[in-house]
Amino acid sequence: MRISNKNLLSTAKGVTNMAYLETQGVEDAHRVKLVPSYLGMQKLSKDLVGQKTCACDRCVGDPGVSQWFDEHFDQDILPLWTKANMKLDPDVYNWWVMLQPQFKPHNLKDVLSKLFLIVPGENPYSSWNRSRCRRCAVVGNSGNLHQSHYGADINSHDFIMRMNQAPTIGFETDVGSRTTHHFMYPESAKNLPANISFVLVPFKTLDLLWITSALSMGEIRFTYAPVKQFLRVDKDKVNVYGFGADSRGNWHHYWENNRYAGEFRKTGVHDADFEAKLINSLAEAGKIRVFRGN
Repeated sequence: MRISNKNLLSTAKGVTNMAYLETQGVEDAHRVKLVPSYLGMQKLSKDLVGQKTCACDRCVGDPGVSQWFDEHFDQDILPLWTKANMKLDPDVYNWWVMLQPQFKPHNLKDVLSKLFLIVPGENPYSSWNRSRCRRCAVVGNSGNLHQSHYGADINSHDFIMRMNQAPTIGFETDVGSRTTHHFMYPESAKNLPANISFVLVPFKTLDLLWITSALSMGEIRFTYAPVKQFLRVDKDKVNVYGFGADSRGNWHHYWENNRYAGEFRKTGVHDADFEAKLINSLAEAGKIRVFRGN
């Protein structure tokens, strides 16, 4: 989901008329997506304002539900990096490169031009069906998932998004066993089953060079096809699991027994308090439902 800022790129799994991308075989392939460090939402058409955007009882894209949300959601920032949308506005570009400052950033246009020789740069999210309800579970890694017994509920969603390590084997009762999209950085990238979309979150141009090299050298194998739904403002019902502290105030991962759990908030990697405030604001605005766990 995007609240006000920034955009990047997404690609997905396999179009039949793009067989030249399937050099490693479909049976060994998995989907590859590249997105910015936030989840974009598709711009709403003006004629949809005031109308329900999906068939769910709660639609994340419905305008006019929350003044706070409508004021913070910027419809003019496109959700994808595509061939037609390679150039970022200066303020967006400056925000992005400062996430992880580099001594000498590579020329973004050159990097993307090389990437789009390998990754199709068309926008795969062009469908619109307000009569359908697609449920999305965004599953974090908080220790509050331990003994939560959310597994079956998480598995029932149409889309299940996880990030970084996010092990499921041995934790199925609490975190579920299904995954449709797995978000990772180059530093945390790992092999995934062929039916899971690998979503690269690039913080710097070097990350885009990495995925270009990996795809060129065959280190990452993938196919391409339009995925009709992602986490977009046009029609998803979003449920959030596994974020924030557990009931005892500890910040740790559900697969760890970390005696120094509270140190997480002091690392500077995450602004835990701000993240919690933003999640609470989205929940209060009726855009997401948060499951607090154990």
